[in-house]
Amino acid sequence: MDKTWVHSGASHMKGGFGHAQDTLRHLFKNVGEDARKRITIGSFLDLFPHVGLPPTAEQSS
Repeated sequence: MDKTWVHSGASHMKGGFGHAQDTLRHLFKNVGEDARKRITIGSFLDLFPHVGLPPTAEQSS
């Protein structure tokens, strides 16, 4: 019998969004606004241009 790996797809605990946001704020606290937008939103749009800006980015642009 071949070995099979089953993964639930849950790579993080529920409720981890707040911690991820805090981590990102900490990592980018000394990064300029233009660089932060390029690293986060700009890179995302390069990969997924058809999705468009997230609502919070549209409001701040």
